Amino acid sequence: MNRDPVSVVMPAYNAEAFIAEAIASVRGQTFPHWDLIVVDDCSTDDTVRVAREWMERDPRVKVVRLPVNGGTSAARNLGFSHCSGRYVAFLDADDVWMPQKLEKQLAFMAQYNAGFSFTAYQKFGSAGPGGVISARPSVSWSDMLKGNRIGCSTVMLDTRIFPQIRFPTGLGRQEDYALWLSLLRDGGLAYGLNEPLVRYRVHEASKSSRKLRSVTAQWLVYRELEKLPPLRAAWYLGHYAVRGVIKALR
Repeated sequence: MNRDPVSVVMPAYNAEAFIAEAIASVRGQTFPHWDLIVVDDCSTDDTVRVAREWMERDPRVKVVRLPVNGGTSAARNLGFSHCSGRYVAFLDADDVWMPQKLEKQLAFMAQYNAGFSFTAYQKFGSAGPGGVISARPSVSWSDMLKGNRIGCSTVMLDTRIFPQIRFPTGLGRQEDYALWLSLLRDGGLAYGLNEPLVRYRVHEASKSSRKLRSVTAQWLVYRELEKLPPLRAAWYLGHYAVRGVIKALR
């Protein structure tokens, strides 16, 4: 078994209802060499209290706080400064890992000598299990321009290959997508393990409320970060819209 440690970054904001399940899913991993950095983004509920209770039970769990509310990317970026593992993985405070997630993903990365990997994931919510979003064998920068094919809570990165990891800010839900594009821009590949090792929580009340903001942020990614010409950006935005409809139906 690969014994190189994994640092897990978990941003949290008002996640009192879900964070205990998320932390427990990390503690339940069959791969034991991890540390978990919970970054509280100035929650106004009992998120910090719940997280600290887990920290008292397990020294591998650490809790840090942003001085002011900065958003998910700011929380993740602060988490990076506390990481000590060769590998970095992400888990949102309302998602859940399957017990063999780290073990299987590390073996997969070793098999393909991969620096960037992701897995399939299953949606779930108050109504129970939802559809499975599969993982393609690999995706490139040009593949990703057609839409985000990678769930953030499924990602693992090798810091020896990607020593400078930083999420951009100001793009809302597209900030993780913008990071994946930047990591793949020089021609690398992200390798997909097509097994649903993550459960992604869908909040029904917010499913349709952010569509316009997501499209606007997607356009900014194409034009401002990736510097695509307007016509090419519009072509990719069409792909993004179609994929969004298909994904919502699963």
